Amino acid sequence: MKIRASLVVKLIFSFGLLSLVVMGAIVSSINIKMRSDILRTMRDDYLQLVQARAAQISILIEKLEWQLKSTILDPDFHSSDRAIVESAVLRVKSGLSKEVYGSIFAWLDGTSFSDLRARTNLSKEDYFLQIERGADFAVGKLAISYNLGIPIVILAQSVRDGEGKLQGILCYQVKLSTLSAVAEEIRAKKSGYGTLIDARGLVIANRDEITVLELVLPKADESGYKGLSALGSRMIREDSGSGEWLDNWGTRYSTYFAKIAGGFRLAHSHIRAEGGNGRVDKRHPEFLPHPHRLGPCSDYSHFLRHRPFGY
Repeated sequence: MKIRASLVVKLIFSFGLLSLVVMGAIVSSINIKMRSDILRTMRDDYLQLVQARAAQISILIEKLEWQLKSTILDPDFHSSDRAIVESAVLRVKSGLSKEVYGSIFAWLDGTSFSDLRARTNLSKEDYFLQIERGADFAVGKLAISYNLGIPIVILAQSVRDGEGKLQGILCYQVKLSTLSAVAEEIRAKKSGYGTLIDARGLVIANRDEITVLELVLPKADESGYKGLSALGSRMIREDSGSGEWLDNWGTRYSTYFAKIAGGFRLAHSHIRAEGGNGRVDKRHPEFLPHPHRLGPCSDYSHFLRHRPFGY
């Protein structure tokens, strides 16, 4: 009798223990799934935020493209008389959108005329070569305006005759600040901020102005970062996505990015609550390095020497 009672107790204990183990496994599985779902939802929300802001810049570029296409409907831009074309460039200046700093017309030999009456040769510029090779519309790399000494982006529209033969190129000069304003407005979480990079991965807008035009993301790890070079390379290749990286103090960041018309990328970054050594270093809450940590990244004076235009 005692043996049977002891067996019953053992069975009850065993089933109870098994039930607890099963319940624990179920609860743990539910917690893991819930955490995974929450993290996935958060990632989707951040990515949608960046994509929405990127769409704002794309819409602006597309609006200016259609303004260029409308402007070249003026027959004077198709004239073989350069004096008539120059008069047309000066005439449209008063009707330019507020986002446009000025306009330029370039002929097939590369010579150009701006609405500031400046003349220069554009035959070696990237947007000129793109249109010369058959593109209808092109967005140029970041440049420095001689006249204002500020960064600008060139939007270029081909001018063709009725048979589709290229006659020239009409360009808008857009201040970089027009595009970077959207990057400055994007912010989620206390440490969040926006960054704008060009098609090469060069940072062209960021809250730390000292580092603008200084860091090329695919080379960021050369300045002491971990994982930012790989993420920067992905940002150039992919239309949208996310990733993580560590700064020099082991603080982990999460970054979300989306493609913009013209090859630009908009990104949002913020410090993760946990990651790396689990510590948020208050000495350096920025996305980009300070000047003494730039290492092999190109400096601003080098950019000015090699990328200015006479507009």
